[in-house]
Amino acid sequence: MICVSATQKGTNEDSSSAGVLADIVTQLYVKRPSIEDKAISFITDAANKGLYMIHDKDKPFCCDAVMLFMMKDRFRYVISGDSHIYCFVDGVLNNVSDNRDYPLIGSRLDYKAYISEPFEAKQGENAFLLCSDKLTSLVSTETMEKTLADSISAEDWLYKLVDAAGSEAHFCAAAIILKPKQGRILSGLLDNRQRG
Repeated sequence: MICVSATQKGTNEDSSSAGVLADIVTQLYVKRPSIEDKAISFITDAANKGLYMIHDKDKPFCCDAVMLFMMKDRFRYVISGDSHIYCFVDGVLNNVSDNRDYPLIGSRLDYKAYISEPFEAKQGENAFLLCSDKLTSLVSTETMEKTLADSISAEDWLYKLVDAAGSEAHFCAAAIILKPKQGRILSGLLDNRQRG
């Protein structure tokens, strides 16, 4: 399984770099699912080249992104730009990506992806929030935990985060909740940039 949250960067307002990125990454991962270095590097290199080839020097075609790759109970993530991933176990924050700017995917031909080390799901319910820096600047980790506890689905969690961030907030986010006791995976994706 794969989950991608991406936000367009640059001045090309007519482009859909985030959608192109999600399509390329998803199609390649579905063909050969793996969380090994070589496989993820191949996917991110192909996605970068795909975005870069559409690139116009006056209108960049690149984006912030966080991609979560999952195989059974093992995970890895890739971060581009100032996106973040938050990992929760039984509703409590367990891990968060570094708070730094990574190179933007699609911004240059020699882009090198940041690929996390593999990690395993913990005992209990595991939840992942993939989001842009805009959301993390508006919502505390305590609010993330509270809204997760009060939610009935991943999508519900995202809408509660929107309410907590305020109606003027514009961001993209994706959420996945793994419920091992129920044998279910709940997922949701939200592009709040178009909300009115």
